[in-house]
Amino acid sequence: MKRICLLLLAVLAWGSARVAAQEFFNLTASQVKIDTLLPRFYSSFPLGQHYADSVYSVAIEYPEFVDMTDADVRRYKAITSDTLPELPVISSTLGVSRKKATLDVSFVPLVFRDGKYQKLVSFKLNKTAKAVNNSRKLMSSQTRAVDATGRYAQHSVLSSGTWAKIRVPSSGVYQITDELIRRAGFTNPDRIRIYGYGGELQPEVLMADYLRTTDDLQQVPVCTVGGRRLFYARGPVSWSSSNDRIRNPYSNYGYYFITESDEPAAVADSASFASSFYPSGSDYNTLYEVDDYAWFQGGRNLYDSKVFTIGTSRDYQLVSSSVTGVGTVRVVLSAYGASVASVSVNDSVVGSISVSAAGSYDVMRVASRVFNVKNLSSTNKISITQTSGGTLRLDYIAVHSNEPQEAPRLSAASFPVPEYVYRITNQDLHADGPADMVIIIPTSRAG
Repeated sequence: MKRICLLLLAVLAWGSARVAAQEFFNLTASQVKIDTLLPRFYSSFPLGQHYADSVYSVAIEYPEFVDMTDADVRRYKAITSDTLPELPVISSTLGVSRKKATLDVSFVPLVFRDGKYQKLVSFKLNKTAKAVNNSRKLMSSQTRAVDATGRYAQHSVLSSGTWAKIRVPSSGVYQITDELIRRAGFTNPDRIRIYGYGGELQPEVLMADYLRTTDDLQQVPVCTVGGRRLFYARGPVSWSSSNDRIRNPYSNYGYYFITESDEPAAVADSASFASSFYPSGSDYNTLYEVDDYAWFQGGRNLYDSKVFTIGTSRDYQLVSSSVTGVGTVRVVLSAYGASVASVSVNDSVVGSISVSAAGSYDVMRVASRVFNVKNLSSTNKISITQTSGGTLRLDYIAVHSNEPQEAPRLSAASFPVPEYVYRITNQDLHADGPADMVIIIPTSRAG
């Protein structure tokens, strides 16, 4: 009887350990440091093989905060205009490897409480697990089965047929001409099909819906207007909801693939075609950016190689679609050594940008500022003058207009033609089975 009781107590203790997991954290100054990026806290909870029988949640308990310095607040506002919450918003994802699950959680340890910007420096993470009933388990297993079979293509469209690669330097409407078709080795324009999703930067967190739509190349709708075959292509630059440019640092082009096929064509009438992309971020924003210099031998961001001279103004011309003159100008600078520069828009000073001194482990720092303006015209002169500091270089300038540019006139406007790259060979990586892994170790470590 005593043995049975002890066994029961052990089972209860194991069960309670599965239901809740708690851990205290004390963040160091470097972990909550605001630099060119916002700090982010990461932690993981192992869930084991039987993770599917529970629903998990994570909460922050016993939080302790310290006030952010004025410099921290300035750096935060230079990075983003988002409003901070009163308590960090936890993001959680479930990852599975070798049939064992891990619950990964992360959040930005910055808040705005009682009228103050603060950092979260000490807290406890409390993970709880709530068992699901049998009917929900069955539904969950069925859903996972559907996801597993429907998320990934069994074969790639590139596995058969003849294919050619084309590319575009920026987002916009492009025309597939007979000359381009002939150069790619095709003969029948009516059988030409376009596949791909362009050059925009892929999200770093890949969700199920995104994987379903981008796992393999999708056919791109074509609109025929006045005998011209038009399609909308996406280049390597896109725009966030706050009108900040998002550059794909891994490519200068958006790539698409064309083939001659009897597959049903994806077509669109002129109204639905135009409404599928207009207005978009590129209709409100214009960009000046030259990427020909790297401050460091690693990383993925490039900058303008031209160095500012203290007291000498440098002018940049950017167009705008603004009718009322109202909009914003975003200027992003990089520097080694604390530096200050003034910014003028159409000969009117709008403010200055300060780049903080680089730390002992930095080769440079970046500072960004958005200026609200009311004097935009069709062509704008943006002037930047370094007033003090060290080595200063431009990252980019973006002009945002409150009104979009005029919608393209599909029947009258002329549109660029994509650049032909080359013919490609067939591939079907989707059909590949699991790889046989061979691990090679030194003989001194064998046995």
